Amino acid sequence: MSDEWKDLYGEIKARKMQQSAKANIVKKVEKSGRLLFVEGKYEKSTVVSKVYAATRDVIRPTQAAKKVLSEYDLVVIGCPGTEIPKAAFTKFRDYVFDNGGWILSTDWALRAVIESIFPGYIRWNNEKTDDCVVKCEIDDPHHPFMDDVVDIT
Repeated sequence: MSDEWKDLYGEIKARKMQQSAKANIVKKVEKSGRLLFVEGKYEKSTVVSKVYAATRDVIRPTQAAKKVLSEYDLVVIGCPGTEIPKAAFTKFRDYVFDNGGWILSTDWALRAVIESIFPGYIRWNNEKTDDCVVKCEIDDPHHPFMDDVVDIT
């Protein structure tokens, strides 16, 4: 990314932050947020370099069972997740249920990892897509996750 684009991005980000009621949260994440990224075959660690967080650690899938997840605010699981050992699944579940942790996964990791960890909560719908961008639909625009994402007025 050229310096010109970085400057433009920074300016847009600054303006959005000034308008956002969540500006203090984002600033806090940039200052002290902790992110763990479990690499996938398709998402590489370069993705993490673009994330604003104080701590950004990247591990291979085989290292997931050895990591202390409670040290992180967010765990991102790369696609497809099939190389993550089953021994890590309990750690992921405990991280969410016991520590209030957050997991962000790709679509394929949903089936390979997330379904097994949280049966009855979330599942793959058995539909396949081409190698393309898939349109998402917001079911509940009033959900707290949607704050400052969609205008519900």
